[in-house]
Amino acid sequence: MPQAETVAPGAAPPAATRRALTPTRVVPALALLCVANSFNIGDRILVGIIQEPIRRELGLSDLQLGLLGGPAFAILYSLLSIPIARLADRSDRIMIGTAALGLWSAFAAACGLAGSYVQLLFARIGVSVGEAGGLAPAISYLSDVFRLERRATAMAVFAIGGPAGALIATFAGG
Repeated sequence: MPQAETVAPGAAPPAATRRALTPTRVVPALALLCVANSFNIGDRILVGIIQEPIRRELGLSDLQLGLLGGPAFAILYSLLSIPIARLADRSDRIMIGTAALGLWSAFAAACGLAGSYVQLLFARIGVSVGEAGGLAPAISYLSDVFRLERRATAMAVFAIGGPAGALIATFAGG
């Protein structure tokens, strides 16, 4: 497992991450970020997997169904990722990532409770806003707490969550 550094020589990390730099805290945090990344990707795959039951239950057209999986998610995700990343570089990335995960989780639950197309559309838009705030703070945090020699391994462990989430969504999602 990757080793964490306590403090880089000559440069202290931001105050937001100073409290979390011990290896006993960083390795579990890396595992949790990997799991969150798997849900991030799995969520995107899942809408495509269950689109026919969604279509039947809500009586959706092809256009409506396409909007749920494409623009409803991608537009805000793309537009918000960069400003959220800039904010994560300048402030408490742990709190930003936590708030994003909470928002994303609440809207993902709202997707399951949606009884109409409009409700589902707005819930998917909310999911995209939450997910836009998850990736950049996680990468920034990992860059802060892992030495340069261990950073690629930490990023690989984090990134493996994506394909794992796609695999799980494909087999268990329907």
